[in-house]
Amino acid sequence: HLARRIAGRRRELLWNQSQHLTRGWLPSRMPSQFMLIAAKQTTRRLVIKPAEGGWHVANQLGTHLRTLVVVDPTGLAFWGEDIAPVEESSLEPISLANATQKLRSLFSQHDPQFPPGAFEQYRPTYSGALLSNNLLESHLQGIVTPESALSKTRSGLAPGTFIAITTTGPPIGLPEVAEVASFHVLQGIWQP
Repeated sequence: HLARRIAGRRRELLWNQSQHLTRGWLPSRMPSQFMLIAAKQTTRRLVIKPAEGGWHVANQLGTHLRTLVVVDPTGLAFWGEDIAPVEESSLEPISLANATQKLRSLFSQHDPQFPPGAFEQYRPTYSGALLSNNLLESHLQGIVTPESALSKTRSGLAPGTFIAITTTGPPIGLPEVAEVASFHVLQGIWQP
């Protein structure tokens, strides 16, 4: 049992066989975002291999890939769509500018939204509330800005990176979690 005061609020965490946020983590009448980060060793992966004129991918993530952008070590970008689990697919060449524009469009189609009816119900309390001023949205914008696409530091669409978009997350062993209208962005580093 852990209790501490953070930002003037008392928060409690009960941590035994599982983790329970028992007090102060999601205050009432305040827009909140809760992010789950699970770090553990896994064999789930994308297998990216050279192919004639580009790259070939084997989806071993355990989830359907809606979109995949791979930037090879030379900085050339390759695009794939609709790749089922355990399926293999060839990736098509695409310019970094086009890949960035397509990703930006996908991200904007999935901006965080208030649940239906919530904004009207809480309008006096939350007038002007922006859901786009959060860490997730800032990170996604960092992926699709021209500066990050040209970066050599492996941020955004830099050489040796990939961005995968899925509608369900890779299985992480949390059976009590039910996904509803999910949009997952996986960002990774790879080497041929």
